[in-house]
Amino acid sequence: MSRRRNRADAPELSETLEKPKSFMSWVKDTVNVPKVKKVVRLGADIFTAAMPFIEEPGYWTAAKSVFAAGKVLVEDMEFWSDDYFIGDEWSLPYTRDFNGIILKVVSQFPYETMKSSDESSLIRIVDMNGIKAGYVYKTKLNTVDNVYVETEKLEEGKTLIKKMLWDQYKDANLVMRQNKARPGSEDEGRIVLEPDDAFTSMKSKRASEYSTYLKKCIDAGVSRSVMLYGPPGTGKSTMARTIIDTLNMRSFRIRVEDVASLESSTLFEAITIFEPDAIILDDFDRAHAQAQLLETLEFFQRHVKLVIATVNDRNLLDEAIMRPGRFDELVFVKQMDDDVVRTVLGPEHCDAFDVVKEWPVAFIQEYVKRRKFMSPEEAAASTEELALRVKRLEKYNDVDDVEKMARLMNKTKTTKSTTVGAVPDNFYEDGPITEDELDDDKDDTDPLP
Repeated sequence: MSRRRNRADAPELSETLEKPKSFMSWVKDTVNVPKVKKVVRLGADIFTAAMPFIEEPGYWTAAKSVFAAGKVLVEDMEFWSDDYFIGDEWSLPYTRDFNGIILKVVSQFPYETMKSSDESSLIRIVDMNGIKAGYVYKTKLNTVDNVYVETEKLEEGKTLIKKMLWDQYKDANLVMRQNKARPGSEDEGRIVLEPDDAFTSMKSKRASEYSTYLKKCIDAGVSRSVMLYGPPGTGKSTMARTIIDTLNMRSFRIRVEDVASLESSTLFEAITIFEPDAIILDDFDRAHAQAQLLETLEFFQRHVKLVIATVNDRNLLDEAIMRPGRFDELVFVKQMDDDVVRTVLGPEHCDAFDVVKEWPVAFIQEYVKRRKFMSPEEAAASTEELALRVKRLEKYNDVDDVEKMARLMNKTKTTKSTTVGAVPDNFYEDGPITEDELDDDKDDTDPLP
């Protein structure tokens, strides 16, 4: 049974069609556009200034109208904020990603504010010790899109900005991350720099010996890129920090999530600005689009003395990444040495040294926390639970690599040879190193030469 539709339910045809705007409505909407509104107002003021000459032409009235019109232009002339910095007179010192950082430097100098045609925008011209900089400040959004420096003194401006950034952060180790939140104030930008205090140094025999080796490389003018790989929580990041502090280097840590998401030019520019001695890349195996990182790794090695990446599972990485020039050395870290273990345990818990000495540092730290509030019986049960969790990490142990490295190291502990370059008699005491030992993976699909 069909339902008869009530006339009241159906909209009138006139309601379904948009009523055309009247001419006066169109004019009203048009003249509300800021630029048109400004031009109309300015034209009306100039016409008013010209009225004396129109009504009574003559030299006196002409001069009076000219000066009146000039006064209108001088007092009421405003700049279009969107167009002010367009042209050859102004240039961007660095990419837009660093706006927030640069703005903190520029804001330390006095500035003049210029009227803009847009009521929600202000043009600010900054005097940086004789070098002009400027930006458009959007008052409603409380944001700044770009910071400019006068083109004639661009290089001087970049040098001054770099120096002030160095002074601001002094010799601090820094961590750079991407600001994923929408900028909400003029002090925020796409790149955020913070002091790097996530990891502290812990003296260890292994870190000390490896630091001595790296110092020989660096003193000889040879940069190094090192991958520290092994199970999670074994102290790879702590070892990286200890090595860098031992070498007295200024470091720049980059969050691996941001390495792939940031433009390469942004990463390169950060290195150019801050010129760190070393770079730390934590949890590098979590990076996506690894092929895009090859150029970045090579750039790092050309411009810094030391690159250290920490990796939990190196099997997740392309073989192309692990060749020399990107990562020169691979160092397996199964556990930290006894010095670190005793430091973490502290004198009050050294009785557990033999039980936990082969555990990853993160698990030893958790054990120490539990001992603060557990009874001896609870601590014993807790130790068993932590031991089971440690055992599950054995899947990360690259046994073949460990045995191979041990064998290679044993072959280097030889008697002194009288001939430079000669192979010592006892070098092959365990048998010669086979070709397979030196190169497990023959297939290397490297997208870059």
